[in-house]
Amino acid sequence: MKENRKHRKKITALLVLMLMLTTVIGSADFAEAGTYKGTWWLKVNTQCNVVTAYKRVDGEWEPVRAMLCSTGLNDTTPQGGFFLKGRWNWGALYEGVYGQYCTHITGDILFHSVFYNEQYKKNSMPIEEYNKLGEPASHGCVRLTVMDAKWVYENCPKGTKVTIYSSSKSGPLGKPERIPVITKRETTWDPTDPDPKNPNFKLKPPVITISEEKETEIPYGSRYSLTSGVSAQDPNTFMKLDELITVSKVKKWSADEQRYISASFTTKKPGTYKVTYTVDDPYSGRSSKTIKVKVMKKG
Repeated sequence: MKENRKHRKKITALLVLMLMLTTVIGSADFAEAGTYKGTWWLKVNTQCNVVTAYKRVDGEWEPVRAMLCSTGLNDTTPQGGFFLKGRWNWGALYEGVYGQYCTHITGDILFHSVFYNEQYKKNSMPIEEYNKLGEPASHGCVRLTVMDAKWVYENCPKGTKVTIYSSSKSGPLGKPERIPVITKRETTWDPTDPDPKNPNFKLKPPVITISEEKETEIPYGSRYSLTSGVSAQDPNTFMKLDELITVSKVKKWSADEQRYISASFTTKKPGTYKVTYTVDDPYSGRSSKTIKVKVMKKG
């Protein structure tokens, strides 16, 4: 009886010690998160299999990018708060396979692309595994499309906060649709890989939108911004691309030549201008849109 009591006391003491350690560690993590000063915050929803990237804007966290993912089978992706560590362009994974754009979350858990059977061979990605994106499929890592794994790898530095949680609500931006790969082959390129050599690139290009409120008939000599009222978005991730908008071409109608010729836009030269806007996103590709702007005659 005495030995049993001593044994129970030891177990109780051990449990109390473990609880204290957990509390201290948890409090430390919480404190660190509370003082987090980074630019990006990645939130991984294991139930919906979507990652939402938040950006600090004027001291507030705004959701800016949604990324389809595959988390671990049987709840093998750990939940909690973490901070990104190292990264590898190509990394060795379980069972002799490899991932592109690997970014270390914690332990042996990474963000990475769908795996490849052979390192550096981009056409060795199993199509069956790629088509599981959006549902649990990994050993615990967070699988992403190549485009999204590359975005995390290139934009979220060491120390970026990661929160892994479970919710039936996908997130403020929603859940992106997967671009399916349909072929009789067993392996191929990831269709989102922006590598110029990719024969299967299928991403939707950026969408440029002109506001209905944008003026296209301008009084002579007035102030006018060509880029005001123009916005752009990556339809694959719902990410705004306004900062990538450029005025790539301006032409003005020539009565003498009866055609549009290259010109500089100014409200002090009446006429009809063709203005072309271009967005060149390193992940979703390039697109352009042209509108006509008419500068009215003086008086």
